[in-house]
Parts: sequence; C-alpha cells; structure tokens
Amino acid sequence: MKNKYKLLVISILFLTSIYSQNKFSKGFEVGYSSGYCYDKGIGCLAPISPISPIPKIGESSDSYIDGYNRGFIMGVNKQREDSSENRYSQQNSFRQRYYTTAKAEFIDDFAYKPPFELMAQLLAIKNANYQREKQTHALNYEIKKHEINEEEFAIINIYRPKKSMGSLLPVQVIINGIEVADLSSGGHLEYRIHDLSACEITIKSAGIATLRLMPKNGKVYYFETKPKFSGFTLEQIQEAIPQKNLKEKKYINKVDYIF
Repeated sequence: MKNKYKLLVISILFLTSIYSQNKFSKGFEVGYSSGYCYDKGIGCLAPISPISPIPKIGESSDSYIDGYNRGFIMGVNKQREDSSENRYSQQNSFRQRYYTTAKAEFIDDFAYKPPFELMAQLLAIKNANYQREKQTHALNYEIKKHEINEEEFAIINIYRPKKSMGSLLPVQVIINGIEVADLSSGGHLEYRIHDLSACEITIKSAGIATLRLMPKNGKVYYFETKPKFSGFTLEQIQEAIPQKNLKEKKYINKVDYIF
C-alpha cells in the first residue's frame, strides 16, 4: 500500500513539473534550438536548452514571442562559443602535429562573426507578424461583437470541484479553439455564449478531453472536470455543483466575444 502511495506522489510531481511551463519558457526552448542551429543547415543537433531565465522588465511570462527572442539570442551565442572552442581545439591539434615535423609561422586565430544585423531583421519580422496577428484577432472580435444579438445566448458552466488529487495541475479551458480560462482546484467558469452554432469544449491538462454541444437560446448547461490518474475527465451533468465544493474567489465570468 505504501509503495502505491509513493508511486502516486511521484507521478503527480512528475506531471506537475511537465505542465508548469509557461508560454515564455516554451518559447525560450524553441528559440534556443532555432538560434543554435541558425545558418548551420540540415542535420544540426541543438543541445538541451538551459533553464528558462526570469523575464526582464518589458517581457511577460505569458508571451511566447518574448521567450522565443531571448532563447534565439542565447542559442546563437552558444553556437558562436562552441564554434570558437572547436576551432581552437582543431588549430591547437594541427600546430602540435606540425611543430613535430617543421618550424612554421604563427597564424592568427580567425574570429567568426555571426550576421547579427540579419538576425535582428529576422526578429523584427517575427515581432511584426505577431503584432499583426494580434490586431487581426482583436478586429475580428470587434466585428463579431457588433453582429451578435445580445438577447440570444446560452450559458455554459464548467466546474472543477475541490480535490487533493491533481490539485497542483493547471486545467486550461478551450472553447471553439479559443483559450478562455485556466481553472484551478475549486474553480468555476460561467461562460455566456452568443454564437449558437456547434460548440466544442476542450479541457487541456495532463491529456485532453473534448465534448461537443449544440447550444440553444436561453438554456443553461453544466459540465464537470475532475482528475484521474492519467489526466482530467470532462462530462456533462444535470445541475450545478454545490458552492461548498468550490472556492468563491476562483469564480470566473466571461462572454464569448470578450476575453
């Protein structure tokens, strides 16, 4: 019995470490690999990225592009450092072999200079594309906001009752492909939806669970997510979860065209 308990605790800690990464950390890992292999062609194997640094002033832990930019620059610097060490080792080995047979003139080391101006241009293009996507996304929601009928809507409630198992793992709620909220243990999301076409609700944590719904005007729907050993389940229920099983401060209220 003790062994099973220890295995459960280890599994929870392992899953927690996997899903504790924020967007900045994920962007940093990808950017570090891209920077290290920049201009090295096919077949480049980037080393394991270091632990993600703390975001600087002006950077956000929720920004993938901020993490990517930091990682890209550090990856390029690491590539430069490794390249210099390899060249020095190769030249030193060559000198040792050469000096054993003949005298030679000293040749100054060649210092490789990466194309930093080109890299800066690439980062500027990436940032411009990212900002353009954000503006387009915001414009689409403004258009949608003016097209909807505010008197016709359904309400979707998603509950995550208080439980000790899996309480440290975040649960991300995605509705129709949009990241709506993160539910922690004891959380409750009340979501008013005006788009009464087919609705897809996804719970993403240690695994993914998805349900589809055809919302009807004036209807109220209830869903519950709860942990299991391999992740979280998502199921429709008939009535609201009692308030004693929730935490009032973790109540979230949102509308489908405002996030």
